[in-house]
Amino acid sequence: MAVLRLLGAVFLLAALGALAWDATHAPASGFRLSALGELWFRLSPYTLDLSRAVTERYIWPELWDPGIVAVLLQPAVLVLGGLGLLLVVLGMLGRRRR
Repeated sequence: MAVLRLLGAVFLLAALGALAWDATHAPASGFRLSALGELWFRLSPYTLDLSRAVTERYIWPELWDPGIVAVLLQPAVLVLGGLGLLLVVLGMLGRRRR
């Protein structure tokens, strides 16, 4: 359960990093939250393309589009923060059962 809490903390830190990126790279026209796929492409376009190819070729083509694409179009802060909170809560629930 400590692993879930640790992973949750990592995702929450990534969400804060995405928010910081959006705040520091805001265009003059106003603040905008970047999509998860947009940030992933800026950080590592090769791994984004590789994950698409592997998913479509070896797992299930429909999983990538529309499944994963729908997640990649969401704001990175919300996806990473939501996943981080979920993992932290699950880690804490497992701790209380003991």
